[in-house]
Amino acid sequence: MTLLIKLCTSMTALMMNHIFSPHIMISYQRDVQPQVLQIRDALKAAGYRIWIDVENMHTSLSIVDSMIKAVDNAAVVIPVLTAKYQTSANCRKELEYADKQGKPIVPIRLQRDYIPKEWLSFVLGNNFWHDLYQDPLYSSKLEAFLEVVHAHASSAKI
Repeated sequence: MTLLIKLCTSMTALMMNHIFSPHIMISYQRDVQPQVLQIRDALKAAGYRIWIDVENMHTSLSIVDSMIKAVDNAAVVIPVLTAKYQTSANCRKELEYADKQGKPIVPIRLQRDYIPKEWLSFVLGNNFWHDLYQDPLYSSKLEAFLEVVHAHASSAKI
């Protein structure tokens, strides 16, 4: 039983360390999770520490507290733009909080014809989004996106 308690304590410490370490945070609406996980994999392969809800939402914190900690410790926030992202209350809270904290925002667009409107257009301001929907140019677009992330993340040890 003591070994189990030590293991659980160690795992909790690792999770908390990940939440409180500099990382890249991916903010997305669940409908595009398979594509987001591919982008996460590309970022991890490039050597970045990634915060994504399905791996890092800590159960000892509320959803809001977990999102706040994730944003506070993010070197870069990557919102994944879709029509459903724009209508998600949690996505809006995350991105507005990230903007308020002055976090670099590097948006990805996964819907070819989607144009951000209203609050999302306002928060994004002049941020250029990277089109990462699947097409013949996906690899070169992903490479360009990774270069921009690297430029923003180079000052943080992630």
